[in-house]
Amino acid sequence: MSQWFGWMGKILRVDLSTGKITKEPLTEELAYNFVGGRGINSKILYDETEPNTDPLGPDNRLIIGTGPTSGTLGLGSGRFTVTAKSPLTGILGDASGGGAFGSEVKFAGYDHIIIQGCSEKPVYLWIKDDEVVIRDASHLWGKNTWETVDLIRQELGDEDIKILSIGQAGENLVKYACPMTNDERAPAETGMGTVMGSKKLKAIAVRGSKSVKVAKPDKYIEIIRKWYDDIPKQHLTPLHKSIGVTYLIKLFNQVYNLGIKNSQELHRPDEEISHFYGENFVPKYMTRHVACFSCPHTSQKFVVIHDGPYAGEKGMRPEYGPLASMCTQLGVFDFPFGLKIVNMCNQYGIDAQELGPTMAMAFECYQRGILTTKDTDGLKLEWGNKKVIMELVRKVVFREGFGNILAEGCRNAAKIIGRGAEKYAYHIKGKSHPDRLTAYIPAVLGFALATRGWDHLRGTVFPHVTPSLGPPKFWDYDPKYAKVVTDREHIDTAADSLEICKWLTEFELMEEGLGGVPRMAEVLSALTGVDFSEERLHQVCDRIYNIERAYLAKHGITREDDVPPRHFLETPIPDGPSKGKTIDREKFEALKDAFYELRGADLRTGTPKRETLEALGLKYVADDLERMGLYGKK
Repeated sequence: MSQWFGWMGKILRVDLSTGKITKEPLTEELAYNFVGGRGINSKILYDETEPNTDPLGPDNRLIIGTGPTSGTLGLGSGRFTVTAKSPLTGILGDASGGGAFGSEVKFAGYDHIIIQGCSEKPVYLWIKDDEVVIRDASHLWGKNTWETVDLIRQELGDEDIKILSIGQAGENLVKYACPMTNDERAPAETGMGTVMGSKKLKAIAVRGSKSVKVAKPDKYIEIIRKWYDDIPKQHLTPLHKSIGVTYLIKLFNQVYNLGIKNSQELHRPDEEISHFYGENFVPKYMTRHVACFSCPHTSQKFVVIHDGPYAGEKGMRPEYGPLASMCTQLGVFDFPFGLKIVNMCNQYGIDAQELGPTMAMAFECYQRGILTTKDTDGLKLEWGNKKVIMELVRKVVFREGFGNILAEGCRNAAKIIGRGAEKYAYHIKGKSHPDRLTAYIPAVLGFALATRGWDHLRGTVFPHVTPSLGPPKFWDYDPKYAKVVTDREHIDTAADSLEICKWLTEFELMEEGLGGVPRMAEVLSALTGVDFSEERLHQVCDRIYNIERAYLAKHGITREDDVPPRHFLETPIPDGPSKGKTIDREKFEALKDAFYELRGADLRTGTPKRETLEALGLKYVADDLERMGLYGKK
């Protein structure tokens, strides 16, 4: 294309084994069929890695993807996606990050960055518009993410450089290490920081001066202005702007869905836990509002602890997920400690939402006598023991003693421990999560079918953000939920590919259907000048989902892996209105049938049918599956 709108038209490829740096054109076929971000990333991962690719080897790819909206006025357009074959799960791995890093990549002139090979020594990548240099990072190895940002900016003499870096967890190849941006945003899931560590890539530093061209500026601004105007009218906006997702602590506690002590408990009386509700601790410790690039919200807050044992601790307020993982699931209800422990995770560069459930599994094994102090290096894994929690985090990061086992992730660590530990390791396809929304079946269906493992950002239906479904019906296996989940998957896929924040699409704007595919198609058309109808963008989302699902099939994933965590199926709800209940496996399998039918998948395996792939222009993918004998296989 002679001139690109929305896209920059360029992919940067860096081979760390040879030091070769190349710039490849973005093709119209790739852009129009997969849009950007997660979509193009998943296509590249499918094409360039195989089932025998070692996630920690030179043939794995680390792919940084921006979207067409990145670097524009499109609201919430500061996001980017990092993709690789996951060292944690062994399948598709990706994670989304916010802040301003993705936009800076666009300003430097690139839509995607592909990193392959492995360096022999620590390096970082310095991108300044057309200048791309692999620089020595030996002096940065061993530093945490906060220190790394400061040192790179000092070295390059520019405080506005945007940086994505790993800490010691990535260096030590903890299987769920994550990179951090300079503004403390974490593309956390599935071990992308581990892949950076395996490549000896300490950081990517970017500075750009280009601009993103818009095909129809007046129309684009008109659409975005209307979107801005709609947001304050939504029922979740006041909560989100004031305390972020920490409101979920109170909500989940009230409906008996707050995971406590490895989800052995789901509720505590308000008088015991209300101090841990976001509405109480955020105003107490907040010092200023913070927003991502081009975001109308200031949902993030900078907080400072003024007194007590953690006085002086400061940083970005943790969200629900890290707090639930590192606090409630370990028996702690203390926000100052929560800030301290999540800061530790961010500095070390480790995914708190995998670390917490992994540690909780170990704590329950200790509670039940499966583990003793002989196994844990003398540590008493007692619920709520803050000193032990901090020490165990350190041991995991540096792979010391018992920490070396937990560094493998929840599923893998339980296998190593043995002696029945796997009963208390809660995961889907090897990925863990702190939630226990067992009673709301549409959410569980979304969890089970997500293409990167247990996930709330791939198509999960939450009752508090889907008012169109009416009051939530618990333990309801209505087949209509299969369509609800596929619709939500398309919203998530479109947002991940345009790189628009999901809080400004599905979570806040679903009340009136304003954050869905039709509006994103309208945005994409005005931005790029390409006619993306609603139907066309839905087809793009279908194509992305199916190439991801085909990747899973090539790696041995079938419908037998599309199941809720073990405790959803086997462990009765301990208390509350649903006490004694578990998932009805037969009814859940029937709901999966309805989902596979809608997706054009084989009901026996969950693998996309040949005709489904061919209709999406993915005949070569169907041929791959045929060669591997995956058609006709039970």
